[in-house]
Amino acid sequence: MTKINFQGSIEDVKKQIEQTIATYELLGNQTSIDFNQWFEGWENGFPEDIENRALGNYPVTGEKAWRSDANKKPRWREWSNKNGFIKGEYWRDRSVESESIPLSGTADKIIQHIHQLEYEGGGESASRNKSKAWPPMKGQPSIKLYFRGEGTAKGIITLVVMNKTDDPKVPLPSIDKSDLRHYAQRIKEQFATPNLYIWNKGKEILSYTNRWQGFDGQWWLCRNEAAGLALLTRLLAVLDLPLDRSKLRMSTAVDEAAAFPSNPPSVTVLGEPTPQDNERPLVDVTFWRAEINLAKLNTPIPLVERAQIVYK
Repeated sequence: MTKINFQGSIEDVKKQIEQTIATYELLGNQTSIDFNQWFEGWENGFPEDIENRALGNYPVTGEKAWRSDANKKPRWREWSNKNGFIKGEYWRDRSVESESIPLSGTADKIIQHIHQLEYEGGGESASRNKSKAWPPMKGQPSIKLYFRGEGTAKGIITLVVMNKTDDPKVPLPSIDKSDLRHYAQRIKEQFATPNLYIWNKGKEILSYTNRWQGFDGQWWLCRNEAAGLALLTRLLAVLDLPLDRSKLRMSTAVDEAAAFPSNPPSVTVLGEPTPQDNERPLVDVTFWRAEINLAKLNTPIPLVERAQIVYK
């Protein structure tokens, strides 16, 4: 660790410290790695590195050359690059347009994460097992939105954050307080402005599967497709994510009244009549509060209470 010595009067030392901090903030995110140059090599299989590869699993030439299929090479689309902090979108396989993941961080951090994604996916020459190609969701930060209505009516929706982490072992940008404030602000905008959002539950189901965005087959009861889509759009907006309509599914019963009666008959259990709850009631539940759970903390962190941001 580099040590810096400051000398002079108290005022001189204060100025030296302030100047040092300013210099660090300006240059601290910079790296000697040229990300675009690295990615060009990664995209094409590092063709300039020929030595000692002929007998390995990633040869440059031959029948099983690495990155030989131009249609399946990885792809990168940069969104911004400010003071060495890069944001963009990464595809492991450019032929699968719908399967990308947003990445952000310094060049070395993004490279580390891309290697992690390739490892989790098994590499180009490995089996294209779908579960391996998906990013792991366990241990990722999760946001919970709570809704409540009259009587026992309630609802809980969980959002998994896939591009941040609080685990130092995971090669993702570290989640910080500014991220939490951003989530709180987005939740307020989507679910508490200008009025508290009302989720109209119904008998139909809208589902969405996109693990790159943190949705592993989540589904929500709704009155119709338009209402379900409106809810999902707000959820994605909290995480600043686009909607991929190819991942949407709508499920309805042929005879909803028979499948999910409003007043289901009692059933006999142990010789006694036992009343049954309505499995899919037509109820309205109103946004109540939101919190975030981090893997390395034992208690959730409140973000929003009704229309007020509580995380400062």
